[in-house]
Amino acid sequence: MSITEDSYLYFGNLGKTEPQYGIPNWIGLCLNPRYEREMLHDLNNPLPVPDGSVKKIQAQDVMEHIPKERVPSLFDEIYRALRVGGIFRLSESWPRLFGQRPAGFKWIPAGLC
Repeated sequence: MSITEDSYLYFGNLGKTEPQYGIPNWIGLCLNPRYEREMLHDLNNPLPVPDGSVKKIQAQDVMEHIPKERVPSLFDEIYRALRVGGIFRLSESWPRLFGQRPAGFKWIPAGLC
C-alpha cells in the first residue's frame, strides 16, 4: 500500500465496515494493519507525506490514544500535510478526550469528509 497524491488519510484501522472503505482513496494509518488498504504508521511520528499534499484527513476515535502532550504537535503535523483547502475531520467521544462538555456545547452532524 502506498500513498499517492489522490489518497485520503484515515487515522486507525480502515475495516470493511467503515463507510470510508467504500471510497478507494482512503488509506488507514495504524499500528496493526489488518486490511489491504492500511499501512503501518505510528502517529507519534511525522506523517509519511510531503507538505501540502493531502486533501482529506480523518481522525475517528483515535486521539484519546495519543499522549496529551503529543496532541498539539500532531495537529501541527496535520496542518503541514494538508493541501490548501484540505479538510481535517476529528470525531471523538467528548468525555474520553476532554472530560465534561462545556455549557452551551452543540453537536454538529457529521458526514463523510
